[in-house]
Amino acid sequence: MQANPKDQKKSHRVNGSRKGSAFERKICKELSLWYSREKHDDWFWRTSGSGARATTRQKKGQNSVSGHGDIGATCPEAQELLHHLCFEIKCGYNDVDLFSLISNRAGTKEHPLIQFYEQALVAAKAIPGVFRDPVVIWKRDRKPTMVILPEVIFSELDLPGMSIWVWEPGSGKRLDIGVVLWEDFLALSPTVFYGRRSTV
Repeated sequence: MQANPKDQKKSHRVNGSRKGSAFERKICKELSLWYSREKHDDWFWRTSGSGARATTRQKKGQNSVSGHGDIGATCPEAQELLHHLCFEIKCGYNDVDLFSLISNRAGTKEHPLIQFYEQALVAAKAIPGVFRDPVVIWKRDRKPTMVILPEVIFSELDLPGMSIWVWEPGSGKRLDIGVVLWEDFLALSPTVFYGRRSTV
């Protein structure tokens, strides 16, 4: 019997969702171990509804840094990092690469990596009076995990990787970002983010 195309499409979405959830859990564990200096693997966890709960709370005037972005803190010690950085996690998008980002031009359809970065940027600015920098953690299948962050941080911390500036489609605004490996981000000391003032 031939499989129903609709059932195949639904199965693909379910498998993709499971893969994304597993990747988010993995990143939260690695971030927890890094920030706690290998003492705890549960300091950070996925936010409820990928930020939907935070949006609802914000409308009610109930803001929290743990509610904006894809990663929240499970303890007071972890809150400090989320006062400086706002994380978005993306998994898949195997047809997306950095070359297509560089070759993109203003007036064309907005590139997915720019969409991810701007999503993180919106979440980072969601709480009045709290200034945070956006960080996108992105992984394609069978490829290393990458980190996209403001170019200013990339340059200040002298990270290995690449600096890219692109024209934002539609507005034509220049967007400066740095791209590094996740493993190189984790090689940093967490203290480099203490007391930082947001660059955006």
